[in-house]
Amino acid sequence: MLPHCRRAIAALALALFLTPALAASPGIAAEDAGAFVAEFGSAAMRTMKNPRMAPADRLKTLTALVNADFDLPTIARFVLGRYWEEASESERAEFTRVFTGFMVETYAARFADNGSVSLRVIRQRAESETSTLVATEIARQTTLMPVAVDWRVAKTSDSYKITDISVSNVSLVMAQRDEFGAALFRNGGSLAVLTAQLREKVAAMAQARH
Repeated sequence: MLPHCRRAIAALALALFLTPALAASPGIAAEDAGAFVAEFGSAAMRTMKNPRMAPADRLKTLTALVNADFDLPTIARFVLGRYWEEASESERAEFTRVFTGFMVETYAARFADNGSVSLRVIRQRAESETSTLVATEIARQTTLMPVAVDWRVAKTSDSYKITDISVSNVSLVMAQRDEFGAALFRNGGSLAVLTAQLREKVAAMAQARH
């Protein structure tokens, strides 16, 4: 994995799931994109820190949250670039499924660190009629300098979907696009090979988490 991608994913995971208190700025209504971001993090935190849930149930619930609140088909299509168009429907579906597992395992693994972290919504800016950029700050109680995390949120017919997250101005979907594109170039453009490699990585991450 590319170094900048590893750093960005680590910071993102910290932002999403090590957050005991999510504080939205005053005036942000529940239906706003900023509140949606805060509520997603809060729900994920409650799930993964619930001592009454079995580990398998936590992961199942977290997977449902990611499926519900991220626009995974759009993200999966973007990170594959031109290789998405060359793939079959079954290859696309399988990659999207495995990619979802990769995202969930990446985040869940960060719960080994129980540091106290807070997320604060700073502002939100409409980029278009359907897209909003939500700026947040992630900070540990023991760290003076917060990390800037921007969430790109798309408006749907009845809610919102997260389409990208940038950590310190590094876009995660761009980092993953670079990483997967390089891997596909090396293996001759085989999405099946990339998916198999990603599936092995997800399995290794799950084993390490236990």
